[in-house]
Amino acid sequence: MPGEEPVLSEEHEPPGEVPAASGAHAPPTEQASAAPGPHDPPPGEAQAAPGPYGPPPAYRPPVDPAAAPPYGPVPGDPASAPVLPLAHRGKRLLARMIDAVLMMAIAAVPVTLVWLWVHYLAPDGDSGLAALGAVGSFLIVTVVIVLYEGAQLAAWGRTLGKRWLGLRVVRATPPGAPLSTGKAYLRAAVYPPGFAALQIVPMVGLLSMLNVLWQFWDPPLHQCLHDKIVGTVVIDDRAARRALAGG
Repeated sequence: MPGEEPVLSEEHEPPGEVPAASGAHAPPTEQASAAPGPHDPPPGEAQAAPGPYGPPPAYRPPVDPAAAPPYGPVPGDPASAPVLPLAHRGKRLLARMIDAVLMMAIAAVPVTLVWLWVHYLAPDGDSGLAALGAVGSFLIVTVVIVLYEGAQLAAWGRTLGKRWLGLRVVRATPPGAPLSTGKAYLRAAVYPPGFAALQIVPMVGLLSMLNVLWQFWDPPLHQCLHDKIVGTVVIDDRAARRALAGG
C-alpha cells in the first residue's frame, strides 16, 4: 500500500547487496587479530606510534595508592612507591635512651668484675693494668651492645626501647623490607660502638652526638648516620599496622 515501507525478510535481500553463491565463502576482508598479550594495551585504546627512539613502553595497569601496604612494595610491581610512616624523632631519641640504660645495666656486672680484678692485682694503681682494665671494659660494653641490638633486630626488627614506643627498623631499599641477620648485626656494630670508639681521639667523639642528631635535618627519611651507612630507616610500626587494618 502507498506510504508503507518494505519489510526485509529472508527471501528478499536489501538493494545493492548480492547474495553469495551457495557453498561459496566470501574472501576475508581483514586478517584475524591475535589474542592480546600481557603487555598489550586494553581493547579500544589506540596503539601509540613508535617514537624516534624506539617503541613506547609496555602498558602498565594503574596502581591504586590506597592498596599499597604501609611498608614493602606492592607484589609484582617494583615501581610502586610504598608509604613509610616514619618514626617521630623524639620517640627515636627516647627509645635510644631506654636501650642505653638497659645495655649499661647489663654491662655493669662484667665491667665491675674487671675493675675488681684490676684493683685486686694492683691495689696501688698500676698504670699498665689500669689501661688493660679500660680496654677490657670497652670490649665488654661493645659485645653487650652488639648482642643486645643485633639479636633483637635480627629476630624482631626492634629493641626493647623501640618495642615499648612502637617503632621498627626496616631496610630503606627495597622500602620496608625486614633486616637480614647480617644487616642487623652490622647496624648494631656501627652504632654505637663504632662511633664510641672514635671518642679516643680528641673532638672526634662529637660524631656520636652528630650521628644521633643527623635525623633532625635529613629529609626525607630522617636517617641518622648509622642508618645511612647500613641503609635502614626507622618507622612507626603502630601507624603501619593501623594502615594495614584500614584504620
